[in-house]
Amino acid sequence: MTKNDKITVIIHTENETKLLTLLNQLHQHPLKSQFNTLQVNCKGITPWTNPTILDKISTLTSSFYSIQPTSSSPVLSLIDLIYKIKTNYVLIIDESNTCFNVKEWDILNNTYLLAKTTDLLHCNQDTNYQHITWFIADLISQKTRHKFNLDNTSDSERYFKKIDHPLFYERIIHVHGGLGDHVMAYPLLEKIGKKCFVSSIYPFVLDHIDTKGLIDWNDDLFGGYHRFIYDYGLVNDLPNLVNALFEMYNIPKEKTDVMKYNGPKIKYNNISGKPIVLVGNTAARVQGFESNKNWVDVRWFNLIFELKKLGYHVIQTGSHKDDQIPLSFDPNSPYCQAGVDEKFLDKSIPELAGLIEEASLWITVDTFLHPFAASIKPETGICLIPFYNDYVKHPKVTYIEKDCGKNYHDRRWLFDFKQPERKESLELIQVDDILKAIKLKTNS
Repeated sequence: MTKNDKITVIIHTENETKLLTLLNQLHQHPLKSQFNTLQVNCKGITPWTNPTILDKISTLTSSFYSIQPTSSSPVLSLIDLIYKIKTNYVLIIDESNTCFNVKEWDILNNTYLLAKTTDLLHCNQDTNYQHITWFIADLISQKTRHKFNLDNTSDSERYFKKIDHPLFYERIIHVHGGLGDHVMAYPLLEKIGKKCFVSSIYPFVLDHIDTKGLIDWNDDLFGGYHRFIYDYGLVNDLPNLVNALFEMYNIPKEKTDVMKYNGPKIKYNNISGKPIVLVGNTAARVQGFESNKNWVDVRWFNLIFELKKLGYHVIQTGSHKDDQIPLSFDPNSPYCQAGVDEKFLDKSIPELAGLIEEASLWITVDTFLHPFAASIKPETGICLIPFYNDYVKHPKVTYIEKDCGKNYHDRRWLFDFKQPERKESLELIQVDDILKAIKLKTNS
């Protein structure tokens, strides 16, 4: 570290006396002139009402300080603050600390951690520790391979169960969320996958990416290493999922880091003699709730009827768990004239990729088909999307959205069942809106 490097100091506090003692130490710290930012999370106390503490906080840094209440555990609170680091270096301190040196990755003391921010963010952060000292010990051991001494705490037992596992020292990227969120991780994993092990809920979506290995999640070993992208996006008010993933893992994003499926494709044999249009009419249920991103069923029937009049062979993609549109030749269906010509359900990723490659057009709500098709043929896509859903948009896809007049921008990163306005936005979209978009595409 040079004298020009700026430092963010982060503290979780639950005791005003300890906080004041720590602040007095920091004011005498040899690196004080480099303290650029101070982030303090407070649980159960209100130090901003104490004039002495407030003065110590406000005069400690050269740039910025923040004091925020929290209800999180000490470790979760620290990790929230780690997400917000903007300087090259960080100093994490347990407020019970009585003295500390200024050595980076100090293996003699686990009551503080001075580290380069990029090095810290390359470590796996285990949210299952109860105390900051063992959370810091875990980080230091990952970086230096130094082993701290056992004590009689449950945190210590957890640490010693992990320390000898070879994956403990490896960088692990955990891809959370649904199938579509896995596609959003393609640019990041294409860039750094060779250096990382990857854990995910749906590893088959990532089979084609070159990584050090796809691993099963083990909570005892990995704990809370996974970072949930939607929490991070909400806290940092980021523009889209791809950028958020790069920023969360502190990887510079280049213009060439685009969402693109580079895996195998199994060619689809189109025997219909017509151009193909794919429809994805159903978004996944989340925590048992029906999605607010689905469009009105009867309009799908009307749209499919219009697509057939335009000469398309209509194929429904998705899963057998999705709401099904009847086949057009099903005599038992009252919508047989407006049914799909074919169903392509529960197929492998290479098979679906081959079908998308063959299709002339795809129309979907914001379900897996949207990001996956956008990673293959975005220019042929139309997505019916709720207003304020900007964080999933691809620049080459045509989006149809309507403002329902209710501002839920501050909740756009939350699960869709927490945004009932999404359904109101979708219901404003009419069949004619899509037909106009198709006409523009075919005439361009």
